[in-house]
Amino acid sequence: MTLESLIIKQKLCITLDASSGSDIVPLFSYTPYAKVGYNFLDEYLEIRNLKAVSWIYSLDPVTFPVFELEDTESKQLLAAINLEWKSPRIELHVMCKINNSNWQKLQAFSLLNPDPYPYREYSLGSHTLGNNAMIGFQVANVNYGLLANQDKVTIFADLIRRITLDQPPIIINVVGTAPTPDPTPDPTPDPTPEDEEMSLKIISANYTLANRDRIFAKIDTEEVVSFALTLPVNPTEGFEVEIICSNNFQGYKQVFIVAGSAFFFGYQHAPSEVYVDNSRRGGKILFTQAEGWIAFPGTTPNFATVSSNN
Repeated sequence: MTLESLIIKQKLCITLDASSGSDIVPLFSYTPYAKVGYNFLDEYLEIRNLKAVSWIYSLDPVTFPVFELEDTESKQLLAAINLEWKSPRIELHVMCKINNSNWQKLQAFSLLNPDPYPYREYSLGSHTLGNNAMIGFQVANVNYGLLANQDKVTIFADLIRRITLDQPPIIINVVGTAPTPDPTPDPTPDPTPEDEEMSLKIISANYTLANRDRIFAKIDTEEVVSFALTLPVNPTEGFEVEIICSNNFQGYKQVFIVAGSAFFFGYQHAPSEVYVDNSRRGGKILFTQAEGWIAFPGTTPNFATVSSNN
């Protein structure tokens, strides 16, 4: 098991207006986190910087008091409290629900029409929800009605999600039993050309090559004279052969390369115009439809030509 912890931060925002009535409106709709290939273990939720802004126009304006210099701190506090809770107001309740229990009231705030200001801001604190709680909001009628007409309250906060996942091991189930190869198949399957090794053939006389022939042209003994190697007849795209010439100690023997009507190194050559000998010892040759026979890897220094075309 491999544990993985994630922290996801989100902004939340809801608005209460005349259509909200006295319904309890959750701050957000919770959906458990999911990640492909992982198991969800736990999620811990926190609400931070919870704030509200109210625009109230349906109530009589409330003028904030002006205090004299000699007014005591307690007198000022009492005046502020009376202003909040004895003025025409709408109440905003902060509600909490644990699991599937009933909503419970946590806080209450007085929504006023502040004169001469168009709106008021409220700090609603921070709340830890864990993995089983939800915060909601309710507008309450305290004899002055609910939100009406253009009244509205916008509530916003930061949501911190601390998520724990585990990645289970990958288990591969193999069903059935692999077949046992027949030790003596009948007929024996032919290897594909790609699977065949180009076996070396030692040639000392005229010879016609087949596709994938690898020839060692042996002219290093006194009894062997010059001879010709004919490339595969009617070659197709991808034919390849290799011709390697032995050292000729007597210096005058040659092995001629005959390509018939096919192009060889860009031209058609007579049977005695392309050869290998002591100085040009040969190499691999490939056939393409576009160019005919070409040397691999793309140059011809290992083959000699006497054609005026070359």
